[in-house]
Amino acid sequence: MAIIIGIATLFLSCNNNKEKFLFSYVNAKKSNITFSNTIIENDSINPVNFQYCYNGGGVGVGDFNNDGLPDLVFTGNQVSSKIYLNKGGLAFTDISKNSNFLTTTWVTGVVIVDINADGWDDIYLSVGGSNCDNSCPNLLFINQGLDKQGIPQFKEQASAYGLDDAQRYAHQAIFFDYDRDGDLDVYILHNASSTKDKNNPMLKKFRSNYLSDYLFRNDQIEGVDHPIFTNVSESLNILGKGFGLGVGINDFNGDNLPDIYVANDYITEDLLYLNNAKKNNLQPTFIEANKDYISHQSFNAMGMDIADMNNDNIPDILVLDMLPKDYIRQKKMLGGMNYDRYIMSQENDYNSQYVRNTLQLGNGFIKGVPVKASEVGFMLGISSTDWSWAPLMADFDNDGDKDIFITNGFVKDITDLDFINYSTQSTVFGTPKSKREKLIASLKNLPGIHLPNFIYEQETVDKFNDVSAKWIEEKPSFSNGAVFVDLDGDGDLDIVVNNINETAFVMVNHTSEQKENNYLRLQLNGNKLNSKAIGAKITLWNNGKMQSQYQSVVRGYLSSVDPIIHFGLKNNKIDSLKVIWPDGKMTMAYGVVSNQLLRLDQKDAKEYYALNIEDNLLFELREDVLDFVQKENLSNDYVYQHLLMKQYSQMGPCVAAANIDGKPGDEIFIGGSKNEPGKLWFQTSSGQYLPRQSLDAIYEDTNALFVDIDNDGDLDLYVASGGNGFEKDSPNYQDRIYLNDGKGNFIKDGNALPVSFQSNSTVAAVDIDNDGDLDFFIGARLIPRAYPDIPESKILLNANGKFQEDNHKNILKLGMVTDAKWQDLDNDGWQDLIVVGEWMEISIFKNKRGVLEPWDITWVDENNNKIDTKGWWNCIATADFDKDGDMDFMFGNQGINGFMKPTQNEPIYIYKKDFDLNGGLDPVLAQYFETKNGLELLPIHTRDDIMQQLSVLQKKYHTYEDFANTNFKELLNIKDLESETLKATIFESMYAENLGNGSFKLIPLPKACQVAPINDILIEDFDNDGQLDAVMVGNDFSSETHYGRYDALTGIFLKGTDSFFDAIPSRKSGFYVPGQSHYVISAKNQANSSVLIAPQNKDRLKVFSFK
Repeated sequence: MAIIIGIATLFLSCNNNKEKFLFSYVNAKKSNITFSNTIIENDSINPVNFQYCYNGGGVGVGDFNNDGLPDLVFTGNQVSSKIYLNKGGLAFTDISKNSNFLTTTWVTGVVIVDINADGWDDIYLSVGGSNCDNSCPNLLFINQGLDKQGIPQFKEQASAYGLDDAQRYAHQAIFFDYDRDGDLDVYILHNASSTKDKNNPMLKKFRSNYLSDYLFRNDQIEGVDHPIFTNVSESLNILGKGFGLGVGINDFNGDNLPDIYVANDYITEDLLYLNNAKKNNLQPTFIEANKDYISHQSFNAMGMDIADMNNDNIPDILVLDMLPKDYIRQKKMLGGMNYDRYIMSQENDYNSQYVRNTLQLGNGFIKGVPVKASEVGFMLGISSTDWSWAPLMADFDNDGDKDIFITNGFVKDITDLDFINYSTQSTVFGTPKSKREKLIASLKNLPGIHLPNFIYEQETVDKFNDVSAKWIEEKPSFSNGAVFVDLDGDGDLDIVVNNINETAFVMVNHTSEQKENNYLRLQLNGNKLNSKAIGAKITLWNNGKMQSQYQSVVRGYLSSVDPIIHFGLKNNKIDSLKVIWPDGKMTMAYGVVSNQLLRLDQKDAKEYYALNIEDNLLFELREDVLDFVQKENLSNDYVYQHLLMKQYSQMGPCVAAANIDGKPGDEIFIGGSKNEPGKLWFQTSSGQYLPRQSLDAIYEDTNALFVDIDNDGDLDLYVASGGNGFEKDSPNYQDRIYLNDGKGNFIKDGNALPVSFQSNSTVAAVDIDNDGDLDFFIGARLIPRAYPDIPESKILLNANGKFQEDNHKNILKLGMVTDAKWQDLDNDGWQDLIVVGEWMEISIFKNKRGVLEPWDITWVDENNNKIDTKGWWNCIATADFDKDGDMDFMFGNQGINGFMKPTQNEPIYIYKKDFDLNGGLDPVLAQYFETKNGLELLPIHTRDDIMQQLSVLQKKYHTYEDFANTNFKELLNIKDLESETLKATIFESMYAENLGNGSFKLIPLPKACQVAPINDILIEDFDNDGQLDAVMVGNDFSSETHYGRYDALTGIFLKGTDSFFDAIPSRKSGFYVPGQSHYVISAKNQANSSVLIAPQNKDRLKVFSFK
């Protein structure tokens, strides 16, 4: 009776598990998969002598006995690799010994490939180790077919095929047909076990040759019954060097040729090799182009995956790193910010790199020129999954979009800074041997990073949900390689994971039971030499929704997934399906029924001729109009205030346009920087702008305005001085007025403005007092090197061309102003003032007959809840967007694609006082973090950075553990949070609808407008459809180096519609400004046509014509 009850309980438990979780773990007693990548430390295998000893192994999927069921391979480091045959019903048999599949070396990656085109899957294993000096030959197990018992037999033949690669530490290999000759070539990813500083930003040419990867060509040799592989790396320009941990292929530039992406650990940057082969080209080459496509990367790049995440038919790249999600682990891992080292790496031609996961959303091309990807890991909430290894992007719930599975864990937490400090101090004395022995001994009791794996559900293209605890029972593990595969043939993707010191996970997916979604499994039968059709591109259309996939089995980390392609579907019928095969031919299928395994053959494909459709772009880049590249003075604001999150000395260049000489067309002023003068540019008869007059070169020009100051009928020039590059009260912060002689020649009027040495950001001109001349609002940006102290903004009244400060107490201490606009909001004939800034609320001042008084404005959200508008606002644009007769606004803000994401209930704060009483402010930032005690307000900065600023705290917070366990208020002894700090509650860029009666409704602009700071907005009906549109520029490349720069914006065309706004991507609009830009203006040329002008910091100014 007890046995019956026990069985019933087990049965109910399994059923409950299926109902509760989307995935359940298959018990090893059922699956018979008992593989564990067990690693035991010894004198040579330990994190001191071999830093990669816990990087783990992979998983491979193949059908080794051709019975239609997916079989599994697990790679082992100290243990032998294993092969398991699928017997059906989630039961497997270990045939490793009987099939002659045994390994005795440090096996890393696996790829399954029919290398000799005999119809049987073979196994290629990469081999590394602590010392790979001619002692780490890769292994190629050739499938010999079945024995009498139906067991596949394998013979190791890597050397015979030219693929032993014994001299190098191989981490993974990937097979593909780079030269389109029909057979499979192979790229071998290399790493190295080195005790040297791997993060030294040395010149790349000095890195060791053993870090070079290899590309082998598949050659057919007369008299040999199998291919021989020839190393052609150098001749094909495969020259990059790195600590390779991940590799993948895809077609990044749309030419139907396979390109290569390489994820490199440490400071060695990721590489993107574009395939330059053409049909019948006997000398194809590769072009390394990572900086043309990607603005920043993961620093410690681990595993990587490539897939079309947002269903726009453009490949996206996910690379994993090791930023913890847990606050305490973050503070115990992250050290001090070293901006000088970052600058050195930039000077030595490394891409920007940051310690976090990165998801690069591809942005396509404009007339063959790549549009840089937008990295959105922070915005989508997938940036921080701790020490992570395998990312897999696939549709796990069959809802038509791809989700993300991530493995993580490390056996020894060697990133714990308290341990590093202790071990450093304890090994100060002694011989090198004794110090090493002490360090190895200290590692024995070091805990590991033992965490559950992550899974994220894609709810929309802009929203991912962490469903780890919802979909999978939490099991802390040291997980590495992983694959997706439909093990039980039920139409959903199961997951298999290779673990260190623990039995592998077999996770069965219950989507087919729990959800009413659909699927299509697609088996591509390629040619004889590429039977899995590696390099094929598949596009599916289902009820107006497109999905695309690229056929490559090497995905994630060290692993080889199922070659059967899987689509999840909301509907049960597919409108059409297109396959572009590796040879360029095409197959089309229509009205395909879902919930089946569909087989397509390359031999049935037809010739494919791509239509050469001209891009119908609204904006066209005009490089012939104005040739200007901004030269920024070298500066480092962090020298003066180490805790800044960004710099304020790199905000140029400003730009202004107007007709200043009375001839047809506008002239242009482009502001200067320190030692680089601002210049006036005039258009020639050929339509090209050339500089005619240089102004002063000792200032940092931050804003410029053409305006008739002296009422003589021509336009004069006001130039604001600002930045953070000079000391407080430096004369170099004096604003200037240049008077026009009527012919476009300008002379500085040194007496027009009162003496005022402050850093300004904006100038807004209007006749404040309605006396017939123009007055100014001068917005002050900051007090130099005293952030976040509040500077003094001013009203300047015009007295016959000479300006005097007007006493407006309401204006004086507004905040750190970034932009201001005048607008008569109540139609009383007096211009009112709208002001925004950093750590400021949106402020509106009513002009009461020349006196500005705060206007009590009500700001509400879409649900009519009142909003606190404090943000990091950058710009204002005004227009009657909804055509109701009053003025609405657009506000550019910081965006939500960063580490800091304030909300109404969870603001971010900055300390605004001098804590240690040394005469300088201490701008410590804090935000709310989820902890075991609930939400807590905690410092954002690291311990090292705060101790560099506040050395008086070092004794109190001696360890990183101590620091990690203190909150913001305790750290700085804050008694009254509101009076001792500034705060921000909103980072989204917004549209503000004027509801009348002093009320505005704030609606977030489309998510494409939230990927980076919006620095300027220009309003116009660009497409002449009767609706007002906007173009936007932004980004900020000056940020500190822990969380990184904001560079995901490529320029936005925001198309006005009857309902709201549509963000049109650069590839479809032609408006492409990928740099850090603070201004976009419109100017008229000599033919009275408008052009857009957008300068970029340290980059080329962009000019666009539009239809």
